[in-house]
Amino acid sequence: GGVNKIEFPDPNTTVLSKRDGGQTAEALRVTAPDGRLYINFIGGRYAYPMMSYWKILRGEFRPEDARGKVIFIGDTTLTAHDYFLTPFRAPARRFVAQLRQETAAGATLTNVSTFGVEIHAQAFQTILERSALRKIAPFWSAALILGVGALSGLLLFRERSFQMNTLFMLLCGAGVWGVSQYLFSAQFLWIDLAPLEAAILI
Repeated sequence: GGVNKIEFPDPNTTVLSKRDGGQTAEALRVTAPDGRLYINFIGGRYAYPMMSYWKILRGEFRPEDARGKVIFIGDTTLTAHDYFLTPFRAPARRFVAQLRQETAAGATLTNVSTFGVEIHAQAFQTILERSALRKIAPFWSAALILGVGALSGLLLFRERSFQMNTLFMLLCGAGVWGVSQYLFSAQFLWIDLAPLEAAILI
């Protein structure tokens, strides 16, 4: 299955704490409406540097590669089946060797999947940067659909040529797409595009 959110038993779960002078203090509290927090993925598989555990045991790594960084430990063997589909594909151009090796092992599915430990890292970064995605409320989604449909109707259903109406329809669709992309990237607001584009066509 796919993974795009974190489930919390408590909407106000403390996820980070620190010790200062023998006292434990809260460092970060995440607010998850309805107990869900949608991960703002920065990329797919291999979005973060990875290091084999055996290299650490043998000391075959540079200490500066780990100094001052948050480290996640997880199983990335294919037999563990700890990989999931995410909104991103693996950057195949950068990791051609790894992907070819897995394909030869008959694990084609994992070429577009992300390891569980990487998803934990993505979720941690989302919480740390307070960049969780927010889905638009159903009421406002319905209002947007009605508003876009009414506006496109006023612009399109006039006595113009077929070519002009088609051009206006494409411009409306591009405008809706552009605004939604801006809200997604700048405000972390997730708007379902399909109903809005359908409202323009209908």
